[in-house]
Amino acid sequence: MITFADPIFLILIIPSFIFLLPSKKNIKVPSFKSHTIERSTPFLLSKLSQILISIVYILLVVSLAGPLWGIKKKYPDNKGIAIEMILDRSGSMGVFTDPYSGVRRIDLAKSSYIDFIDKRPNDLIGLISFSKYVETLCPLTMSHEVLKDFTDNIDIVKTKEEDGTSLGDALLLGASRLKELDIKSKIIVLLTDGNSNSGQYTTNEALNLIENWGIKVYTIGFNMEGYVIQNTLFGQQTIPVQSSVDQKILKSIASSTGGQFILAGNNKELKNAIEAINNLELDEMKYNQEDFKKNHYRLFLYLSYILLLVFVFIDTFIVKRLDL
Repeated sequence: MITFADPIFLILIIPSFIFLLPSKKNIKVPSFKSHTIERSTPFLLSKLSQILISIVYILLVVSLAGPLWGIKKKYPDNKGIAIEMILDRSGSMGVFTDPYSGVRRIDLAKSSYIDFIDKRPNDLIGLISFSKYVETLCPLTMSHEVLKDFTDNIDIVKTKEEDGTSLGDALLLGASRLKELDIKSKIIVLLTDGNSNSGQYTTNEALNLIENWGIKVYTIGFNMEGYVIQNTLFGQQTIPVQSSVDQKILKSIASSTGGQFILAGNNKELKNAIEAINNLELDEMKYNQEDFKKNHYRLFLYLSYILLLVFVFIDTFIVKRLDL
């Protein structure tokens, strides 16, 4: 539908119709003589010139009024969900998932987190890693390709001094990043294979604050059996390592905040856990429709120029040369 930026100018079109009205003195009775067509040629050319000038004038007025039209576009009418992903990078996350593949627990965890990011294109997502110390690797962002790069680059701690599991500190940092956001749904997804054994805050101290901030926490206990390879006098030996997931505290964190605890004993169960959280936090997208209109005054201006050239051509090369 065409609208106008300044429709008041359209009033100026009225004189063009008055100009086209026939004058009484110009009305002639048609003749049926053989030279009727010859005599009517000046009249037809005169009327054609009048019509062309009127159309040029109308196009200029329409251009002045600013004709607007365009297309209707849809855009999301919600703010999505804000999500802090928290990943354990303590030493135990570096054990191999089997003796031969070279794949570690943290590799599977990172892969699952990247899959989760791909499923949440409309959400603000941030990334925090923790061991003895907690670190914000990526602030809340919609730039998910950058976020996936940060996730893929996470590695386990390098020294014993850094090792540990500061679960309370990680929870509190994640919650503080979400606390002040003006967004309807805020969640934390936390994955660990251990129990809280370091940090400034206990999990209970962190929970006391998080419960009042309306933040939902989903916890994943990754208790997949692992292996370490040690060099001995008899060569390399593969030693099984069991995880020490504190299921009780992870269940408490999830239930106290309205989230859910999921135990994952292998890669398939880990992927299912991520998929379950994704399905639980689906946000129905609502769309607003808006007209994106552009001022097309140039089109009418160009058309008026073309018709003006046609009028000049008729007047110069037909009317004057034929001496009509």
